[in-house]
Amino acid sequence: MILTRDLGILFIFQKLITIPNYGLSKKCHPCIRKLIIGLRCLPFACSTIIVLYQCFSYIGEKRVGFPEVSDVAFILSEFDFIFMQAIMGLIAIYAITHNKTHIRFLNLIEIYEKNYSAFRIPPRKFMKLWNSAKFLAIVLHMIFLNTLNLAVEENYYREDTLFSYFFYNLSIAIVDIEGIYVASLARLIGDFFDRARIDRTNKQTSVKVLFPRDSMEFLNTFNDAFGIILFFSFIAEFICWCLSCFFIIWRLSSGDLVEHNDCLIVECTTWILRSVFIITHIGLACDHFSTTIFDYKATLNHLSTYQSEENENKINKFVVNQFQLKKLHQTLLGLNVSIFRSINVNSSTLFKIFTSVVSHIVILMQFKDMEEQRSQ
Repeated sequence: MILTRDLGILFIFQKLITIPNYGLSKKCHPCIRKLIIGLRCLPFACSTIIVLYQCFSYIGEKRVGFPEVSDVAFILSEFDFIFMQAIMGLIAIYAITHNKTHIRFLNLIEIYEKNYSAFRIPPRKFMKLWNSAKFLAIVLHMIFLNTLNLAVEENYYREDTLFSYFFYNLSIAIVDIEGIYVASLARLIGDFFDRARIDRTNKQTSVKVLFPRDSMEFLNTFNDAFGIILFFSFIAEFICWCLSCFFIIWRLSSGDLVEHNDCLIVECTTWILRSVFIITHIGLACDHFSTTIFDYKATLNHLSTYQSEENENKINKFVVNQFQLKKLHQTLLGLNVSIFRSINVNSSTLFKIFTSVVSHIVILMQFKDMEEQRSQ
């Protein structure tokens, strides 16, 4: 498929996590098929087992981070470390429960490319390189964080081993890659619908009314397949963004009380930039997807108005436009990429999360001030 081919490494990576049984020939022997699926699942399964073991063994142990400086910072670091490891298990559950839905959506893309070949966009090397570059950027950032932790020769962040810290970063990297995969797929599908809108406007194709009807099924299947992974991604990025901002403020105010202060600030700053980029990318891509479907329907209704005039339909043009506008506004809430069919994902998502981050930072800083007043 052209759409999945433009995803580059992002789509290949999915075969190791969420869809290990996709793309296998039906002529393949059942034993060989199971062997291939098992080999594909093995790296992610082993990583999940290690991460969950670390997570559960972590709970109940007595650890020392920096409670002598700030109990609030220590509690937040504990929550961050445990939650980001636990989310790997949630991704594994998602991969099992939504495997068929994910594959059904990919099969739907393949059917669309066959039935509506007039709207198909030829392969774009730049798009494939761009999507692969996003994957590599996440991997390089994970390597950078682990290298920074190793270079200072002391575990300044916590008393965890470098092995534990690696799988902590790996858990977040997998969530980020899944979010970027969904966003990139939404962007490519949006381009597909935008091509349909342009062709319909120029009257270059003779596709019937089946396409706009099927487009709603396409959007609903997308929400069913990826709504949960978008939720996981936004939660992870919100926590990373919020806690990184808190730690930067805390470390700047703590001065010499924390060793390797410059390295810690650099680390948290890169986390913030990464979270902002991923949230912005997902929001804009999903907004592009839903907007192109809405624009296509608007264009289709606009053309049908002029066709009715050509057929000497006696319905007044103003009445028709008013009816169509009302109908479009009624269906506007349904023409959105959404999480659990209730939370719309669009270009305003970044602003909503930003306001939530600011609110939570204010609350956390109040706890910090109360802690300082109590210690005096």
